[in-house]
Amino acid sequence: MTETRLETVTTLDVETDKLLRNNATSAMRRMSRKIPGKRQWILARGQDDALVAGARFASALGWMTVDAIWVQEDLRRQGMGSRLLGAVEDAARSEGCKGVQLRAYGFEGAEFFSRKGYVRVGFIPDADPELASSWFAKGFTVSLEAPTAEAPSVEPEAPGAWRKAKRAARTAKSKTKAK
Repeated sequence: MTETRLETVTTLDVETDKLLRNNATSAMRRMSRKIPGKRQWILARGQDDALVAGARFASALGWMTVDAIWVQEDLRRQGMGSRLLGAVEDAARSEGCKGVQLRAYGFEGAEFFSRKGYVRVGFIPDADPELASSWFAKGFTVSLEAPTAEAPSVEPEAPGAWRKAKRAARTAKSKTKAK
């Protein structure tokens, strides 16, 4: 085996940067050809045809993956997110997907997806619960269970769990400062 060394750098010369990008891009292209699927969007337009909500998703390896879902702030809590998610699920079913998977940040997204029947299958905690990252999935043809690793629970039957945990953390922090 050839001797190699690893180095961490904060800047690259133009030639090395180009070589790295070209090789990585080429590898990604080869891999993407092996993973069939198509990127799709669902767009919600309001007055004057202005974009007010949308979702971007793609099917691959038997699952529909949501990369982004967004609802204009003044339209939240009016059913638009549910409509978008339902449309994504309909698209997944029509393509014969096993289910839908997505990533959510913070407690609000986690609670929303839990209420919609999604199971948290992964979690990366953060010092600020609003920035914590969770992976959710909803199986149509497979049964999903949450991992057994310790992480705050946000199940459909426990709405508000993250909000309560955040308040408790703030209270504990303020008591520590008061001492």
